[in-house]
Amino acid sequence: MARLPDLLGTDDLPLAELHSAKLDGHALPVGVVFRPLDRPDGPVDRARAAGVVAPARTIVCEESAAWIWGAVAEAPEPVRLCIPARARARPAPSPVLVVREVVIAAPETSQLGGVLVTTAMRTAIDLARAARRPSAAAALRGMLRAALVDPAAMILDLSARPRLAGRADAIEAVLAARAAVSRC
Repeated sequence: MARLPDLLGTDDLPLAELHSAKLDGHALPVGVVFRPLDRPDGPVDRARAAGVVAPARTIVCEESAAWIWGAVAEAPEPVRLCIPARARARPAPSPVLVVREVVIAAPETSQLGGVLVTTAMRTAIDLARAARRPSAAAALRGMLRAALVDPAAMILDLSARPRLAGRADAIEAVLAARAAVSRC
């Protein structure tokens, strides 16, 4: 008998069977796909799950990357992606994706399961810059709570970028998240 893949999608089984397996306790949702219950959950599988909907040359970022790193319990919707400004690519508009153009260096990305994801530090900095969005602020607290990044290192990194838009607000967001996490 053929072995099922580690992540199951509608290419493997009909959607009704996938949901039935979930209801029967044989599979768990991982983003837009499912994993068999006996398969451990980890960053690589979460990245591969996000990669199912991510167009080529995009990088999973912000809340979606925080989920991949394990700071957020459930896959956020929509999937947040970025694309390097130099890529000159424009993914088609989609209701399940938010894509923004960014300046990003190769060391600020990691490849997990064949999918590009912002590093934990870049993810946390992006979340701090977007902290006006409640989901970003919550994901930033999750990153700090899980000790995926050091808030002092984040502040040093942000301070070293004098031309970064929203830098002062991002530093304030890091300080607020650190204070919130330390109260827990």
